[in-house]
Order: sequence, then structure tokens, then C-alpha cells
Amino acid sequence: MNIKIIVEKLIDPFLKAGDLSMSLREKGLKKEVKSDNTPVSNGDLEVNKFITKKISEITPDIPIISEETSDNKDWGIGQVQSIINDKVTVNFENAGKKVIHAKNVELKRIK
Repeated sequence: MNIKIIVEKLIDPFLKAGDLSMSLREKGLKKEVKSDNTPVSNGDLEVNKFITKKISEITPDIPIISEETSDNKDWGIGQVQSIINDKVTVNFENAGKKVIHAKNVELKRIK
């Protein structure tokens, strides 16, 4: 699918996600601490759920990695193949070669 078409189809869902976020904020957010000791609110989780669902509907063949969830936790250990700017190509043991944006994930060295 053409990137312009994807972006155009995502504008309305992103605007609705903003409305959802503001609505949840007005009702009062419930905050928790994640296992990595960072904060998360019910607003974060609900908006993330809404956005990932809409992105999956528009681009079902593109895996989604987000701050709050990932369906890709079973990719396994990966070996970095190349780094170009903020794009990292990693060959994962269970998922093969994937290009990921370094700004969106935390990579850890395993000895």
C-alpha cells in the first residue's frame, strides 16, 4: 500500500485517539508502575489499544511495536546486521530479519 494512502487513512484514527486521551484525562487517570519501574496510566493503555487496533486494520502485514505493548515478544534473541541512522536491521532467531527504528526500542547486549 502506498505510504500516502496509509497516512491519510491514519489521520482520523489519530484525531480520535487524541479525543479519547482527553476524555480519559477529564475522567481522571489511574496510574501504575510497570515492571521496568516506569509509569503508565489507564489512558496510555486505552489509547495504545485503540491506535494499534486501527493501525493493524489499515496495515495488517506490518508488525507493531509500541511503548506499552508488543505482539513481537516471541521474536527471540537477535543479531544486529547493520545500523543506518536510526534504522537497525536485526536477524531474530524466531522471526528472521527485521528493520526496526532504534528510537522505538531498547536493545540490550547479551554475552
